[in-house]
Amino acid sequence: MTVAGKGGRPKKWKSDADRVRAYRARQRGEAEPATIEQAIDEGGDFADYIARIAELEQKVAAGRRIASQHVARLRKLDGEKWELQRRLERMERELESLQETHARVTQQRDQLMAVLNAWAEPDGGAPADDVADQLSRAERRRRAREELRRRPS
Repeated sequence: MTVAGKGGRPKKWKSDADRVRAYRARQRGEAEPATIEQAIDEGGDFADYIARIAELEQKVAAGRRIASQHVARLRKLDGEKWELQRRLERMERELESLQETHARVTQQRDQLMAVLNAWAEPDGGAPADDVADQLSRAERRRRAREELRRRPS
């Protein structure tokens, strides 16, 4: 029976030297050296080495499984990282846009306050900010209409 992951026929002999010894022994009619299965069954150092190899192969296989799981997790996290990076860039662009809009609105507000303060000065003589805070919207509109009527066309 073949071993998974290893191509070709399974080894019958411990080494090429044993294979050659077995061939020569068959030619002469002598006893052949022990095959791998026989050597394992007899025990000894060779059997210990084979058992250690099998144990290490199992550890390597388990390590490969764990490594592939970690690689899959890393790939998933990498995808999530890139998605978060794209979202961050999109939010930074949106923030810049909102900051520009805020600056425009602040500038327009300042201009409107300057116009309102200019309208409020001739009437009350009070500081412009106080007048703007004291007058209702309707009163400010009424005063603006009156100011427009008084101006010569």
